[in-house]
Amino acid sequence: MTTHVAFGLGLAGLLSSYARCSMDCWILSLIVSASINLIVDLVGHRSRLMKPPIRTRVTHSLPGIVVLSLAVSYVTVRGIILPPRESFWLYVIGVVSGLSHWLLDALNPGGVYIVRRRFRLARIPYYSLVWNTALQMLGGAMLLYSLTMLYK
Repeated sequence: MTTHVAFGLGLAGLLSSYARCSMDCWILSLIVSASINLIVDLVGHRSRLMKPPIRTRVTHSLPGIVVLSLAVSYVTVRGIILPPRESFWLYVIGVVSGLSHWLLDALNPGGVYIVRRRFRLARIPYYSLVWNTALQMLGGAMLLYSLTMLYK
């Protein structure tokens, strides 16, 4: 879960900085990204005794992750007054954050769902210290770089 959140935060920060969003939009994009990643992990797994959790089709299929991402983005944007351009970018960032979670899960042995079948890009173990640390550091680097882009 930490890897998904760290990578998603970096990606959200980078996209909002690239879109030249305000600081408010930048902070909201981080909230949207973290919320999506946490909801997918909390809602999208069935636990099993002494085994890794099983992913559900609801949040680990392409349509499911896109709908969930749009819903979380809508709830966030609806309550706050932002310029239309920044609201649009929050929706885009929300969907990209959800898709990044989906892509990272496709690297694990459990894979993701594509048309009722499991699909995986690689068989990187869930608890690989090297891969998780590398992806978390990449997320942190993207987040720090996005901060430097905000003040240019």
